[in-house]
Amino acid sequence: MKDRRYRNLALFILMTLTWGLNWPIMKLGLRYAYPLRFTADRLALASPVILAYHLIRDKRGYLALKSAIGNLIVYSLVVSLQFASSGLGLKYQGGGLSSVLTYTQPMIVFMLAVVFLKEKLLLSRFIGTSIGFLGVAVLLGGDDTFTVSSASLLLLFGAFLWAVSTVYYKLKLELIDPLIANFIQASISSIILYIVSLPIEPQPVIDIEYLAILLYSGPVAVGVGATIWLTLLGRMDASMLSSSSLIVPLIAVVSSHLMLGEEVNLKTIIGSTLILGGVYLVNYSHGISKRLHSIIEEKVSYREIRSDRS
Repeated sequence: MKDRRYRNLALFILMTLTWGLNWPIMKLGLRYAYPLRFTADRLALASPVILAYHLIRDKRGYLALKSAIGNLIVYSLVVSLQFASSGLGLKYQGGGLSSVLTYTQPMIVFMLAVVFLKEKLLLSRFIGTSIGFLGVAVLLGGDDTFTVSSASLLLLFGAFLWAVSTVYYKLKLELIDPLIANFIQASISSIILYIVSLPIEPQPVIDIEYLAILLYSGPVAVGVGATIWLTLLGRMDASMLSSSSLIVPLIAVVSSHLMLGEEVNLKTIIGSTLILGGVYLVNYSHGISKRLHSIIEEKVSYREIRSDRS
């Protein structure tokens, strides 16, 4: 049990580092290609790498696949729309801020998990969600152009779709091998995005730097990172895993500042702090709620004792 916990922790650290660094790298990739084509390229490059690793590993994960293929297609359609929305938002928004807005996802997962996964509606989780959305309001406040405002809304829509896909996977696909699920998702999503992007977006500027960006944002971020995400999702509560990933936007803000020279202003600090504080409350709400209930019970008992004495 302890060894498995350490393995999960090691996988989680690898995933958060991979995804945190991927935000500024994706931002660099958008200098060479338009969002839909760039996303299609990186997913298409990730698919054969995922499949190759699965074949080398030689695990039999196809037994439940036939009955779940319809659910996998639905899951892939939601994820492809999520990728498209997030990619378009990232095109017109900074990498650090984009990651923070995308990581409102844990709060949305919490609300969906209460309804669909029957997780408990705790007071501290509700407070955390409210604080997190206040942080979103701070980040969105002061946008003075339609382009920036639209980018923020696209990123928030992408966060919502990510939350929907997370809960859907937990409900319908938890028993499917994560490598197979990720391979099918990446393949279907890349095909859809190629069909949409080829008629409307110009061809990307392909050189060594663009290929290097694709290698990281595709096989590494999607192939490794997303497979770890699905693996851990099968082992943990959806809201717990989503909330634990709050470290990703912090890494993204710092790496975007170092790699892209993005400014970290007071509004970003305040909004990000509120969002991450809200996610923290959602994540660690069980212990907090127990303390709150014990305080309430102590006060009730004290009043009853005083009432009896009087």
